[in-house]
Amino acid sequence: MNSQYASVFSSRPTTRAFQKLMDDPEALAVEADRYSRALHQRELARRKRRDRHYGQVEILRSVENVPTAQPQIDLWELPGYEEGCGLPKSISVSVVDKEVETLVRLLGSLDQEWTHRVAGMKRLTTVLTSESGKRAFQVHHAKAIKEGLVLQLTDLRSSLVKEACDSIALALELGTEAFEPFSGFIVSAGLNVIIKTTKVVRDAGDMMIRRIIRAVQPDKSHLDTICRAVSTGAHPVEREFCAKYISKLISRGAPPEPIGSSLLAGITDSAERVRKECRSAFIEYERKWPQAAETIFNRMDATSQRKVRGVGKTNVSRVPIAELRRNAALQRKMTAKSNVPMSSNPQTNDENNPAIINSLIIQ
Repeated sequence: MNSQYASVFSSRPTTRAFQKLMDDPEALAVEADRYSRALHQRELARRKRRDRHYGQVEILRSVENVPTAQPQIDLWELPGYEEGCGLPKSISVSVVDKEVETLVRLLGSLDQEWTHRVAGMKRLTTVLTSESGKRAFQVHHAKAIKEGLVLQLTDLRSSLVKEACDSIALALELGTEAFEPFSGFIVSAGLNVIIKTTKVVRDAGDMMIRRIIRAVQPDKSHLDTICRAVSTGAHPVEREFCAKYISKLISRGAPPEPIGSSLLAGITDSAERVRKECRSAFIEYERKWPQAAETIFNRMDATSQRKVRGVGKTNVSRVPIAELRRNAALQRKMTAKSNVPMSSNPQTNDENNPAIINSLIIQ
C-alpha cells in the first residue's frame, strides 16, 4: 500500500475490491479523499451527540438545584387574622408599622376580596383595643391608612359600607389622638355616604359621624367641615344632617364661630327642613352664647326673626286641649258658685269657647 494513504485506510478492512483499487493510483487517491471526508463527518456527528447529551444533563442539574417556589399566601388569608392572630402581647411601633403596611396594601384597592377587607378593618380595631397598640399607633399611621378606610365607603356592597362605618368610628374612638387631625376628611366622606346611598347605609353613615363628634374634640377640622356644609353644601340632605350635627357640637362645647355664621346662612336656606333644624340649633346657641346670638339675630331679616322666636315659644310644653276644656268647665262652675253673674252671651258659657281656652293658655 502506498505509504501516504496508510493512515487513511488503517482502519478499513482489506477486501478483494480494495486490493484491485490499490493497483490504480488515481482511483486510490479519489477513494482516500472520499473516505477521509466520511470519517470527518462521522466525527462531527459524534461530537454533536456528545454535546447535546451533556448539555441536557447540565440543564437538568440546574433545574434540580433551583429551589421550588411555594405559593405565596397573603397574611389576611390566614385563619384568625381579624382576631389578631400573630400579634404579640406587647405591641410596639415596629409591629404597628408592619400591620399598617399590610393594611395599606389590602385596603388600597376595591379589587381585593371584600371579606378580606372587612377582616383587615377588624384587625385594625383589634390592634387599637390593646393598650400597647393604642400607645404605639401614631399620627403617621393614621395618615397612611385613612385613604384606604375612606375608600371602603365607596364600595357598592351595603354590608361592607356598614362594616366600614362601624370600624372607622371605633378606630376614632380608640385612637382619637392619632385620627383627630383627619376628622374633617373622614366626616366629609361620611357625608357622601349619607347623600349617595340608601336609607340603611345612610343611617350607618349618620351614626358614624355622631360617634366621631362624641369622640373628637369639637374644635378640630370636622367642625369646619360641618359648618361649611351647612353654608355652601350642594345637597339639601347634606345641609339638613349637618344642621343637626351643629346642635351636637354646641352641646359638646364647640366655639361660637364658625357655628354662628353657618346658622345665619342655614336659617335662610331654600329647604324648609334645613331652616327648621337651624332655628332649633339657634335656640341652643342662644342659651350658650347670648351675646353672640344677639349679634346674629340682629343680622336676620324680620321674617326669620319671627320664626326663630316662634321656635322658642313652641318649645314650651303645652297643656292638652282636653285638659283645657275641663279647666274651662271647672272655672265656669266655680264662677257660678261664687254667685258671679255669667255673661248673657251663650258663647262664653260654652266649654269649647276659644276665648276661655286662650285665657287659660296665657295664665
